[in-house]
Order: sequence, then C-alpha cells, then structure tokens
Amino acid sequence: MEATEVLRNRIFSTVAKSALVLSIPAYFVALFVNRELGFLESLEIPIIAASILVVLNTVERIESRLQNPDWSQVRTYESHTEFYLALRARVDKARRRVHTSYLRPYPPGELGESALSYFATCRAWADRSDEHRFRRVLLGSRDDGMADWLGRSSTRRRTRRTGIIRSGCWTGRCAGSPRR
Repeated sequence: MEATEVLRNRIFSTVAKSALVLSIPAYFVALFVNRELGFLESLEIPIIAASILVVLNTVERIESRLQNPDWSQVRTYESHTEFYLALRARVDKARRRVHTSYLRPYPPGELGESALSYFATCRAWADRSDEHRFRRVLLGSRDDGMADWLGRSSTRRRTRRTGIIRSGCWTGRCAGSPRR
C-alpha cells in the first residue's frame, strides 16, 4: 500500500469516525430542539440520512478490505515449533504493537524451546523502543508449572509496553479467583 493511500485511508477513517461521533449528539440536540421548539422533522431527517450514509460507506470499505487476499489470511501449522517460529518472525516485523494471548493450562516450556524463544522475543521487542506496545492475555491454571511461570512473568519489570493486561483461570478456582 502506498504512503498516499495509507494517508488517504487514515484521513477518511478520521473524518468518518468524527462525523459519526458528532452526528449522534447532534441528533439528540436536534430531537430536543424539535420537541421544545416544534421544528418538526426539518433537522431530524438530514441528520439520520447523513449517519446512514457514513455507516454504509464504512461497511463498504470493510467489505473491500476483507476481499483483499493480502489483508486477511489463514494458515495452518504442522507443529508448535513451526507456529512459534512464524509468530516470532511476525513480532520482529511489527512496527508499533503486538497483542498476543496464551490460553493453555500449562507453561510455554512444555511446548519446547520455540515457545520460550517466542515469549523472550516479544519481551525484547517491547523493550527495544518506547514506540512499541506489547499486551498479553494469559489464562492461568492450578498447575504448579503454570503458576510458577505466571509468577515469574508478573514479577519481572513491567512498563506500559510490557505487561499482562488480563490473567484469567481455566476453572475459575485459581489462586485469587472467587469460588463459584
């Protein structure tokens, strides 16, 4: 995608969001004025029409992006090693942010060196620049290995860029979780 197209998309997105955000309060103001001063439907219909046009245009843009094969892709991996090596390569190419999840009831070490290397790469990438943002969603368990790994991950130096934003539990009965 060319820089001008990226800029054009960013400007359109900003204008579309602004129009939508401004049209909602404007609608309620117009509704109030209509009710109080009796302007009938002279303001209500144009505001609703403009809002509908913005929504339709946004939906068209989303559909066109989804039809682009480079924008969305699905890939299957033969092994954990292949999966984590591919993820590590994608993290190295990331420019601003990485959002990741780990939803297994056991620590990454049980998946092999590639999983541990991936998590180390994520942390190193986040620490490389103040512009990098790294967020993780982790699911804990009562497994001792997972509890130890989560504890080590939580006690390491956390900044705005590196940290656990959500840590859940498989059963809802992990340490610190309310009993159901």
